[in-house]
Amino acid sequence: MILNFIDKELSMLMRPSWVPRARFYRQYSEASLWAALTEVNSGESVYKASRKHGVPEKTVRDWMKRLNIQSQFSAPYLRRAAARAAQQSPNTSSEILTPVSVVSDAKEDCSDNT
Repeated sequence: MILNFIDKELSMLMRPSWVPRARFYRQYSEASLWAALTEVNSGESVYKASRKHGVPEKTVRDWMKRLNIQSQFSAPYLRRAAARAAQQSPNTSSEILTPVSVVSDAKEDCSDNT
């Protein structure tokens, strides 16, 4: 009886405090990763491209950083610049602002101030 108690106590002490988890490996192909990167490079948002091709968004962003690919939608200063442009010229509401035009306008504003 006492031996059973001691055996249980020893087994509790020798048990690891954490249980190793199973590793989850990628569930996407290299082709789908490159397809997502190509779409982001051509103007698609990272979120849409990653969901469409089944690649994690963080993986797409990591590879974008490695390959120096910039998304047109990732920079918050673009949204601020677009909002400023809309406030400054309310008569041109029918004009569609692209992120590229907003960036060029923002760069012109910065160069004018210096």
